[in-house]
Amino acid sequence: MYPKSPTRLHFLLRHSTTAAWAAAMSLWLGALPIGAQTNWVLHAFNGTDGAKPAAPLLVVGTTLYGTTTQGGISNCGTIFKLEPDGTGFATVKHFTGADGAGPRGGLIASGTLLYGTTSSGGSNNGGTVFRIN
Repeated sequence: MYPKSPTRLHFLLRHSTTAAWAAAMSLWLGALPIGAQTNWVLHAFNGTDGAKPAAPLLVVGTTLYGTTTQGGISNCGTIFKLEPDGTGFATVKHFTGADGAGPRGGLIASGTLLYGTTSSGGSNNGGTVFRIN
């Protein structure tokens, strides 16, 4: 049912969808409801746990990983994870500025590590390349 290797999902978290889009994603993930429901949210960011997700999600096993460009403890963005049904949401990393800010690109996985980039922050405020376990 789920890909055995990390795969990028080429969609963003959306606050509303069409019934056809929801049905297509339900068939692919095998976990999302199909039917008359056309508006659903897996997680609504509150600022503290991140804000403004902009990159595609990454699937590792059955877990979705993503980034937010803002929000978090220092308002520099976050890395988060959740299950395809919306359960198990957790903020994995709060960027501080010194370690990067504004992750806009997607994540990639290699073994148990996630890699990505930030658009600003770091020692020269020119962004960073990061890895997280």
